[in-house]
Amino acid sequence: MADDAVTLEAATVIRVPPPGLEPGYVVAVVRTSAGLRTGRLLCAPDAVPPPGTNLEQADSPVEGVAAYRPAA
Repeated sequence: MADDAVTLEAATVIRVPPPGLEPGYVVAVVRTSAGLRTGRLLCAPDAVPPPGTNLEQADSPVEGVAAYRPAA
């Protein structure tokens, strides 16, 4: 796996969020060269890609939270 490779391991849609966050956001567990990490998956809640999908890091809508999107 390349140093910058990120792969989706698991994802879940948060339909009842904590106060201040919108419903329907996606939390992901990703595998990086440094191990497993969590973050936000930037995709529609009804379009979550399957595990094993290559991801890329993205600008996060929430300060201090890593964000990823399916790689092009």
